[in-house]
Amino acid sequence: MSYIIDIGSYMTRQGITGNVLPDLQFRSIFLTERYQKASIQHASKARQPYGSQQIPLYTLENAITSGGKELFSGAIFDLLHHSLLDIQLDNLLILLPPTIPTLEQKILLNRIFDELSVDKLSMLQTPATSLYSAGRVDGLVVDSGETLTRVQCVIDGFATDQLLQKGAGRWATRDLFDAFQANGHLSLIFDDESRQMNDEAELWYCDLLKQQISGEGQTLRLPDGQMVQIPLDGYLQTVARNAESVCRLISRAVEGQSSIFRTKLLSNIVVAGGNSMTYTFQEQMLQTLQKQHKVTIFAQPNRNSAQWTGASAIASLSSFKSQYCTKQQWQEKGFQ
Repeated sequence: MSYIIDIGSYMTRQGITGNVLPDLQFRSIFLTERYQKASIQHASKARQPYGSQQIPLYTLENAITSGGKELFSGAIFDLLHHSLLDIQLDNLLILLPPTIPTLEQKILLNRIFDELSVDKLSMLQTPATSLYSAGRVDGLVVDSGETLTRVQCVIDGFATDQLLQKGAGRWATRDLFDAFQANGHLSLIFDDESRQMNDEAELWYCDLLKQQISGEGQTLRLPDGQMVQIPLDGYLQTVARNAESVCRLISRAVEGQSSIFRTKLLSNIVVAGGNSMTYTFQEQMLQTLQKQHKVTIFAQPNRNSAQWTGASAIASLSSFKSQYCTKQQWQEKGFQ
């Protein structure tokens, strides 16, 4: 049995998985202030079956920039400590966004091996593509978070070139993109439109949202089945309109391919990351793609569960199991 914690800019997902995909059980803790009210309701319900006590909610954006205060590593360790009570684990798998500083990763590993009963640990940064690797299929993975959006073509289960752009509403440093390029990610797309942030944009509602949401807010079903009420002001965000720039990124990923191959890729799209939980993001993506390409997009209108399955696929892949670091290796070699 493996325990998985998937850390993103929007939220952190955590759960337990067995050897096969249907065994996946996920709980979630939302970290950003945008979902604070929903997370308070959801986190208290989600932990009851496991007997864990309530823990504080942390804002991950502040933790990332805090560095020496160890807010990030402290928040994640508290999450692990309370979640792993009375649970015997074979593996611990941590999925990280690319914006987590190396120092914070080292601090987190130190505490896990020193204070928790964990024998094997792996920390990875590419969870979404494993969703396809397990099935050996052709398609696209759109991993769209608050900091970065990544689009990868997957052919016979293996990822090819990765396209990156800055996410709407946040920014990432040029050093981060240089690091991606140095590690073999070939294409970098900078979308000037998605960089622009001002006070007016902060309070922007997409038109579809205005039409479908009442003044009392919206009740949503989370990926693990919980129903939460999110107030109307929870939708004051700019990420929804970033769907069009994400579609431009997708177009770049498949341009130059034959119509048959392009149809193959566009007919099998998985949306992962925090934006897949954003109301209207999926609908706008589908509408834009169908306008840009003369192919039929076979995509589920409700993708709320897509982002939760990538980690389970990783846990069952033998290629990833070889990347685990044991406690003995940690004591001998330290952080690498």
